[in-house]
Amino acid sequence: PQQLPPTVRSRSAEQLGLGTSLFLRLQTMGMKPMLLDTQYRMHPLICAFPSKVFYQGLLKSHPTPKDRPMLPGFQWPNPKVPVCFIPVTGALEERTGSADDLTGHSLRNRPEAQQVLAVVQQLLADRGLPRGLEDIGIISPYQGQVRHLQQVLGPLSSSGRFGRGGSRDGDADGFTSEDAATGSSMASLLEIRSVDGFQGREKEVIIFSTVRSNTTGSVGFLSDYRRLNVAITRAKRGLIVVGNPETLKSDKTWSAWLRWAAQHQAWMRGASTQGNDST
Repeated sequence: PQQLPPTVRSRSAEQLGLGTSLFLRLQTMGMKPMLLDTQYRMHPLICAFPSKVFYQGLLKSHPTPKDRPMLPGFQWPNPKVPVCFIPVTGALEERTGSADDLTGHSLRNRPEAQQVLAVVQQLLADRGLPRGLEDIGIISPYQGQVRHLQQVLGPLSSSGRFGRGGSRDGDADGFTSEDAATGSSMASLLEIRSVDGFQGREKEVIIFSTVRSNTTGSVGFLSDYRRLNVAITRAKRGLIVVGNPETLKSDKTWSAWLRWAAQHQAWMRGASTQGNDST
């Protein structure tokens, strides 16, 4: 199984085995898993890396490039590859708030959030997405960043400036309980969730803010390859990853993805954001 394990908030419960999914339990008992070897969601090149690394090259793509045409409005580094890595360096991740912060002791990265905002603006500039904001999903592994992104993007989306029919009353219909817990006032058209919150979902384009940026090369639970697998397989027509390559490359799976992106000329050259944004 390559999906995320159950979310267990109790260390004692996890030690007792409640962090092990039913599928994995059945597999360890001797039941042989059956691979559904054809995917119907992604452009073949979005599928290429996870197929090779996570599924031993066995995952085939039913959609053709013609079925998943490149998204207009965004300057893809390689116009034939609907994948982009945008390096954001020079600013460190921040720990959010104090113990009573709505997201707890989590992490955020303000320059990454500003880069995500710029990407959303670019994607929607020529209205190439039929449903506007509804076609975009934003994923981050940390609730601190999820909440910060909602604050940065919320006023713009609720004002109706982006996409079709932007809600102006700030209701949160369509959000999960984890989104409601952050106190977000943003409209429901633009979905910003954690990796866990996006499991099983799909969007035309996914923007993934990785957050981790430090001098020690620590990637935290990004080192769980299943989290990377889920995050980069939600997109149908475009995948955009924002992060610090110097930090991410300390993990072998992330390093492999960065090399894959470089080999396919999918790095956004000259786009590195320096410094810390105080927004």
